[in-house]
Amino acid sequence: MPRYRYECGKCARISIIFHTFKEKVTDCSVCGEKDSLRKLLSVPIVRVPNVQEEEQQIGDLTNEKIEENREILQKQKKEMKEKDYDKT
Repeated sequence: MPRYRYECGKCARISIIFHTFKEKVTDCSVCGEKDSLRKLLSVPIVRVPNVQEEEQQIGDLTNEKIEENREILQKQKKEMKEKDYDKT
């Protein structure tokens, strides 16, 4: 849930409030004044991963999972070939 900074017009306190985008917050929780909050502009926090590092990790993990599942599939195929089926 995003967090927003608000300033109260009466007590001048700045509050950080978590709420959804569609919610409207207008009442100050510090002084109790109705319709006194004003949303402040803030810089969003954006995490930029190291692409080369992340791609390598994702690729290694993907290859590992593919090999694990390949082994499981081969075992299942072998079991199915060896299994006797009743043809009646």
